[in-house]
Amino acid sequence: MRRIMTVPFSTNKVVQQCRHGWEDEAARVVEDVRKNPEAAMNGIVLRSRLQLMMYNNMYRIMFDRRFESEDDPLFVKLKALNGERSRLAQSFDNNYGDFIPILTPFLRGYLKFCKEVEEMRLQLFKDYFLEERK
Repeated sequence: MRRIMTVPFSTNKVVQQCRHGWEDEAARVVEDVRKNPEAAMNGIVLRSRLQLMMYNNMYRIMFDRRFESEDDPLFVKLKALNGERSRLAQSFDNNYGDFIPILTPFLRGYLKFCKEVEEMRLQLFKDYFLEERK
Protein backbone atom coordinates (compact mmCIF):
# COMPACT_ATOMS: atom_id res chain seq x y z
CA MET A 1 0.00 0.00 0.00
CA ARG A 2 2.85 2.36 0.77
CA ARG A 3 4.06 2.43 -2.85
CA ILE A 4 0.55 2.93 -4.20
CA MET A 5 -0.19 5.71 -1.75
CA THR A 6 2.99 7.73 -2.07
CA VAL A 7 2.72 9.84 -5.21
CA PRO A 8 -0.88 10.23 -6.44
CA PHE A 9 -2.44 10.45 -2.98
CA SER A 10 0.08 12.84 -1.49
CA THR A 11 -0.16 15.76 -3.89
CA ASN A 12 -1.12 19.14 -2.46
CA LYS A 13 -4.58 19.02 -4.04
CA VAL A 14 -5.39 15.57 -2.64
CA VAL A 15 -4.04 16.48 0.78
CA GLN A 16 -6.29 19.56 0.91
CA GLN A 17 -9.34 17.63 -0.30
CA CYS A 18 -8.87 14.65 2.03
CA ARG A 19 -7.47 16.41 5.08
CA HIS A 20 -10.70 16.21 7.05
CA GLY A 21 -11.05 12.47 6.46
CA TRP A 22 -7.46 11.87 7.50
CA GLU A 23 -7.89 13.96 10.63
CA ASP A 24 -11.08 12.06 11.43
CA GLU A 25 -9.28 8.72 11.09
CA ALA A 26 -6.42 9.91 13.33
CA ALA A 27 -8.97 11.06 15.93
CA ARG A 28 -10.63 7.64 15.78
CA VAL A 29 -7.28 5.97 16.46
CA VAL A 30 -6.73 8.19 19.50
CA GLU A 31 -10.25 7.47 20.73
CA ASP A 32 -9.82 3.71 20.28
CA VAL A 33 -6.57 3.80 22.25
CA ARG A 34 -8.17 5.83 25.02
CA LYS A 35 -11.05 3.34 25.26
CA ASN A 36 -8.67 0.41 25.59
CA PRO A 37 -7.83 -0.14 29.30
CA GLU A 38 -4.84 -2.27 28.31
CA ALA A 39 -3.23 0.83 26.74
CA ALA A 40 -3.24 2.70 30.05
CA MET A 41 -1.89 -0.16 32.15
CA ASN A 42 0.60 -2.08 30.03
CA GLY A 43 0.82 -0.31 26.70
CA ILE A 44 -0.25 -1.68 23.34
CA VAL A 45 1.20 -2.18 19.89
CA LEU A 46 -0.37 0.35 17.52
CA ARG A 47 0.76 -1.28 14.27
CA SER A 48 -2.50 -3.05 13.43
CA ARG A 49 -4.66 -0.06 14.37
CA LEU A 50 -2.48 2.26 12.29
CA GLN A 51 -2.75 -0.20 9.41
CA LEU A 52 -6.54 0.03 9.67
CA MET A 53 -6.25 3.82 9.64
CA MET A 54 -4.14 3.69 6.47
CA TYR A 55 -6.59 1.31 4.75
CA ASN A 56 -9.48 3.58 5.76
CA ASN A 57 -7.72 6.63 4.35
CA MET A 58 -6.96 4.87 1.06
CA TYR A 59 -10.36 3.26 0.61
CA ARG A 60 -12.13 6.51 1.49
CA ILE A 61 -10.25 8.23 -1.32
CA MET A 62 -10.67 5.46 -3.87
CA PHE A 63 -14.11 4.04 -3.05
CA ASP A 64 -15.67 6.32 -0.39
CA ARG A 65 -15.69 3.38 2.01
CA ARG A 66 -14.17 2.66 5.41
CA PHE A 67 -13.84 -0.34 7.70
CA GLU A 68 -15.35 -0.23 11.18
CA SER A 69 -12.74 -2.24 13.05
CA GLU A 70 -9.78 -4.55 12.72
CA ASP A 71 -12.28 -7.44 12.79
CA ASP A 72 -14.29 -6.21 9.80
CA PRO A 73 -14.55 -9.29 7.52
CA LEU A 74 -13.75 -7.33 4.35
CA PHE A 75 -10.74 -5.68 5.99
CA VAL A 76 -9.46 -9.09 7.10
CA LYS A 77 -9.83 -10.47 3.54
CA LEU A 78 -8.11 -7.47 1.95
CA LYS A 79 -5.29 -7.50 4.46
CA ALA A 80 -4.69 -11.22 3.89
CA LEU A 81 -4.69 -10.93 0.09
CA ASN A 82 -2.49 -7.85 0.10
CA GLY A 83 -0.12 -9.55 2.52
CA GLU A 84 0.09 -12.62 0.29
CA ARG A 85 0.71 -10.49 -2.79
CA SER A 86 3.40 -8.57 -0.96
CA ARG A 87 5.02 -11.77 0.31
CA LEU A 88 5.11 -13.23 -3.20
CA ALA A 89 6.52 -10.04 -4.70
CA GLN A 90 9.29 -9.83 -2.12
CA SER A 91 10.21 -13.51 -2.19
CA PHE A 92 13.69 -14.00 -3.55
CA ASP A 93 13.21 -17.77 -3.36
CA ASN A 94 11.00 -17.75 -6.44
CA ASN A 95 11.77 -14.39 -7.98
CA TYR A 96 14.84 -15.38 -10.01
CA GLY A 97 12.95 -15.32 -13.30
CA ASP A 98 12.89 -11.52 -13.09
CA PHE A 99 16.66 -11.41 -12.96
CA ILE A 100 17.58 -14.44 -15.04
CA PRO A 101 14.92 -14.83 -17.78
CA ILE A 102 16.13 -18.29 -18.79
CA LEU A 103 14.87 -19.61 -15.42
CA THR A 104 11.28 -18.44 -16.04
CA PRO A 105 10.06 -21.82 -17.41
CA PHE A 106 11.11 -23.47 -14.14
CA LEU A 107 8.94 -21.11 -12.10
CA ARG A 108 5.56 -22.12 -13.52
CA GLY A 109 4.14 -23.17 -10.15
CA TYR A 110 5.15 -19.86 -8.58
CA LEU A 111 3.78 -17.85 -11.50
CA LYS A 112 0.53 -19.83 -11.43
CA PHE A 113 0.14 -19.08 -7.71
CA CYS A 114 0.85 -15.37 -8.36
CA LYS A 115 -1.85 -15.37 -11.04
CA GLU A 116 -4.35 -17.03 -8.66
CA VAL A 117 -3.69 -14.43 -5.96
CA GLU A 118 -4.08 -11.65 -8.52
CA GLU A 119 -7.40 -13.11 -9.72
CA MET A 120 -8.69 -13.44 -6.13
CA ARG A 121 -7.80 -9.79 -5.42
CA LEU A 122 -9.46 -8.58 -8.62
CA GLN A 123 -12.60 -10.61 -7.90
CA LEU A 124 -12.75 -9.19 -4.38
CA PHE A 125 -12.49 -5.64 -5.73
CA LYS A 126 -15.17 -6.35 -8.33
CA ASP A 127 -17.53 -7.89 -5.79
CA TYR A 128 -17.17 -5.34 -3.00
CA PHE A 129 -16.24 -2.09 -4.70
CA LEU A 130 -16.99 -1.98 -8.41
CA GLU A 131 -20.36 -3.74 -8.53
CA GLU A 132 -21.91 -1.46 -5.93
CA ARG A 133 -20.90 1.61 -7.95
CA LYS A 134 -22.71 0.49 -11.10
